[in-house]
Amino acid sequence: MPKKGIETAGGTWTDGNEVEWTYSSAPFIGYDSSNGRGLQVGSGSKPIDKDKEGKSWTISADLSNFGKGVVAVTVESSMANNGDGQISVQIGETVGLEGQSLTTSNAAYSTNGGTDYETAITGDGQLVITLTNSKSATYLKSITVKYVE
Repeated sequence: MPKKGIETAGGTWTDGNEVEWTYSSAPFIGYDSSNGRGLQVGSGSKPIDKDKEGKSWTISADLSNFGKGVVAVTVESSMANNGDGQISVQIGETVGLEGQSLTTSNAAYSTNGGTDYETAITGDGQLVITLTNSKSATYLKSITVKYVE
């Protein structure tokens, strides 16, 4: 995840594996280095969906050129106190997580429940991670993609 230079208006960045990620705009985007939570999207005074209009923040990447498909995606994420944050993950047309509630400590949210990869989601194409929160900051620490071997 980028530590600085990410714009609130949205944009793109390329990770160490040469995957280009595209992210949407947000009222506030920063980085929480003091608590180790990672990328901060929204804040107490400027949450992602301040006006409760169903707004969300997304980060996505086209994974169709990597391996034989994706079997699991694990996202480490959290929210600030008093939030109502949720995470959703979709790969291609397959929904891996939908509206999973976030906790106030970094936790791993996986499309396969964090267990047997053999029974995990299988997909290819666009990976879309969606965060929502109308009350507080939301954090994204890491994204791990497991490909079909």
